[in-house]
Amino acid sequence: MPVELNGCGRIDDTKPFHFLAFERIKEGIAPTYGDDSEQSKREELTWLRLNNNSTCPITIPTINSTANRELKDGSEVPVIYKLTTSCIRVRDRVITKREPELLILAPGKSILFAVPLRFPTREPFNAVRVPLKFETQPTESYYEFYFFRSELPEKLRKEVDCTKF
Repeated sequence: MPVELNGCGRIDDTKPFHFLAFERIKEGIAPTYGDDSEQSKREELTWLRLNNNSTCPITIPTINSTANRELKDGSEVPVIYKLTTSCIRVRDRVITKREPELLILAPGKSILFAVPLRFPTREPFNAVRVPLKFETQPTESYYEFYFFRSELPEKLRKEVDCTKF
């Protein structure tokens, strides 16, 4: 693992610069990522923690509109993500077509976001992919990091049969 990335170091050398970690399963209503007329229903949600283990702030795409661009440590935020699949007949899916609100996650801080549990357990998506940008980077290039179905607690892991989709 590199010691430095884009001029940023790792806070905890035993962990990646940025990572997603399973937090909990809890029933709730997922954020509405579509148009405002879309109705959400109560369902089981997988809560993931997005960790910034680097010495630099990072930019995260969200659907939040807020005057304060800096995210509070431990806050629950509707992060924009992409669902990826290994099923040939299914396409990857971006969770929204809205224009993202780019918010800043400070060094050493983390936020939580929810993904419906059905995506990795009953639908053909095997990973959640979140783009991020180093605030130190002058370019518009984004890095992506992943949370894979295999990282769910063992009792929740299910292999999805691609022939059903």
